[in-house]
Amino acid sequence: MNPEQPPPSDASSRQRLLEQERNWLALALSVVPGLGQLYKGYKAMGILIMIVGVPAVIWAAALLFLATFGIGLILIPIAWAMVALHAFVAEDHRRHHIGVL
Repeated sequence: MNPEQPPPSDASSRQRLLEQERNWLALALSVVPGLGQLYKGYKAMGILIMIVGVPAVIWAAALLFLATFGIGLILIPIAWAMVALHAFVAEDHRRHHIGVL
């Protein structure tokens, strides 16, 4: 075995580690809804979430706020959590050459 080349199990564990790091980075980028999707290569979905999804959720939460005496505001963190969860679990569509970025 060549000492310069890592064993196959080491390469696969390194690949899994990089995938986990990318998932966590996509989750962190989801502080702004849609950025995690853009990072993972879901360009149309990320832009749609930013342009249509965020204003729609805010509008719906405002209407529900008036109808439910404030309970409707829970819609905003629920929607944000769903977007962040999708960014975390979605398959990475980008071609990464090296590292996390």
